[in-house]
Formats: sequence, structure tokens, C-alpha cells
Amino acid sequence: MKRDMKTALKGSLLMEEKTVKDRFEKAETLLGGKTETEISEEGIEKQYEERVKVVRDSFTMPQTDYDLITLLKKRSLQSGIETNKSEILRAGLLSLNQMTEKDFLEKIQTVEKIKTGRPKQ
Repeated sequence: MKRDMKTALKGSLLMEEKTVKDRFEKAETLLGGKTETEISEEGIEKQYEERVKVVRDSFTMPQTDYDLITLLKKRSLQSGIETNKSEILRAGLLSLNQMTEKDFLEKIQTVEKIKTGRPKQ
């Protein structure tokens, strides 16, 4: 019984190796015969060029503003675009940045000032 299991596993591994080799050969023909090293180096360079440093932060906001984010997410979803809180806030920043100085200052002055930090439990 152990002999049969060993033979079966060996056969299975050989089939898997053949399948993987076939996939690499197909990929090589599609990619113009580039070596694996050339492909990975290009990919890494491209990722570094496109990658922007992401900063994680936290902040305090009134529940009404938090609810507004949820409303804007739903509004976006109704238009067929799925967004998250971060994307909503970043879109708002882009909009503020495109405003004239006068409009920007008017909008900033309408924002309620709140105490910063974590609320007491």
C-alpha cells in the first residue's frame, strides 16, 4: 500500500512539474522570450516608479461628517463607482485644492472647530 501511494505521489508531482513548465513556455512566447530575471527587474522598476508613499493617520471628526462620508459613498455606488472613506476624503482634498483662494477660505470657515484628540471614555 505504501508503495502505491509513493508511486502515485511521484506521478502527481511529475504531472505538476510538466504543467508548470508548459505555463512558463506559454508565458515566454507571449512576453517575447524575455528571461524571468528581465521580466522581474522590469516589474520591480515599474512598481517603484508608480509607488507613492502612503501615510497612515487618524483624526477626529463629528458624527455628522462621518455620516456624510457614508452618504457620499452610497451616492458614488449608485453611480456605479465603489469608493472607500479614504478615496472620498482625498477627492475632497483635490476639490479644495482646485478652488480659488476666496472660495477655499469661505469653505474652510464653514467647518466646525472641534477639540482634537480622543474623546474621554
